[in-house]
Parts: sequence; C-alpha cells; structure tokens
Amino acid sequence: MSKKTILYVDDENDIRLVVRASLEDAGYRVLTAASAEEGLKTAFAEFPDLIITDVMMPGESGYSFCKKLKDDPSTTKIPVVFLTVMDNERTAMEAGGTAFLSKPFDEQQLRDTVSALLTPSDGRAELDRAAQAIRTGDFPRALASLERVMVSDKGTPLEGWARYYAAQIHHHQGNTAKAGDEYKASLAADPTFWRSHVRLAQIAESAGDVDRALKHYERSLSINSQQPEIAQHVARLKGQ
Repeated sequence: MSKKTILYVDDENDIRLVVRASLEDAGYRVLTAASAEEGLKTAFAEFPDLIITDVMMPGESGYSFCKKLKDDPSTTKIPVVFLTVMDNERTAMEAGGTAFLSKPFDEQQLRDTVSALLTPSDGRAELDRAAQAIRTGDFPRALASLERVMVSDKGTPLEGWARYYAAQIHHHQGNTAKAGDEYKASLAADPTFWRSHVRLAQIAESAGDVDRALKHYERSLSINSQQPEIAQHVARLKGQ
C-alpha cells in the first residue's frame, strides 16, 4: 500500500523541518512548500491526500490559499488543516478548513488529527460536508452532517471536532447553553481538546463564575502550556 501524501505549506524553514520529520516518522510521505504560490503549484501537480498550511506568509495568506484549493474541482475535496499562531477558527472554516491547530503545536495532537482525517470513514466525508455548509451559512445542513459524524465516529478525534464545530454554530446562534453542552461533549470524545476548555472558561467568565472559568483555563494550560494569553487570564482571575 502506498503512503498517504501530505503537503505542508509554511514560510518558516525550521518549522517545516519539524513537521516533516514528525509526519514522516508516522509513516507519511511529506511534501513542503515555502509559500502559498508554491503550495498551489505543488497541490495541482501532486494532488496530496491532505494539506496543512500556515496563515501568515509573505505574499498570499493561508486563508486565500485554502479558498483557491476549495474553488478548484480538482482539489476541493482535499482536507485542509490550519497550523498557525492565529486564533480565528471562524475565518479558517469560511476559507474551507477542516481542522485548526495552534502553534506551538503538540506533535501527538497533530498526528492524531492527520490520522483521523486520512482514515477512510463516512465521518470524515460528513465533516467535509459540514465544513462546506458552514462556509455557505447553511447551519441546519451543517448540524445534520455533524450529528452523523458524532454517531459514526463516536469516541474519536473526529467526534471531538464535530461537537466543537456544532458548539461554534450554537454559540453563533446565541444558544450558549447548548454550545456549552457540545463543548463538554467534545472533551468527552477527546480529552486533549484544550480549545473546548478555553471556550467553556469564556462562557463561565461571562456568567460571572470565576472559579469554573479558572478551572477550565488551568485545564487548557495543562494540556497545552504554550498559551500566553490564557496564562494571563489565569493570573488575572487569581488576582481578583
């Protein structure tokens, strides 16, 4: 069986080397590109199974790069993972992203996300359909696809992503309680999903529940310590 091919696009050479080594150790064939322009040329020449991209790069951004991939019929079905210091999942989803990871990144979480997205399953296809529906603002169709992922891939990182995206939709629609339930469910499916702890902390803080907010912020930091803004929140809340 041939190896799955991953394209990683990032202008920082050191990070390209680290990501490439990590994914090659996991058994993947890894191609790299130093810009969106180079990434497009490689994507259209190689048609990789999955693409990982940074956002902030000289010239064209990762968001624009992803949108061009999704607008072309030959590459529209390739899942795109954003790996970036930016913290804007909504923009990533609107551009066509399937998953969103932060720098500095946890290598195991990166590998788990890649593995989940490259494992043939109805869930992965449904997650892609949900992402497309979110981009067009068709939230009922997105939620229907996400619910199917929750059933077909229960207890996996795919369920974690599905519930996280569902929570984002509910939050956008003003249903904070339902969003909170889905964030909690995403953690039940994938305990390493630190972003859900951040969102639950924000909900708790908005409700004036400082103790619960602090608990979730600290749990998020225990999973991913490279979050200076969250560390500042913890220090602020402890100082109140």
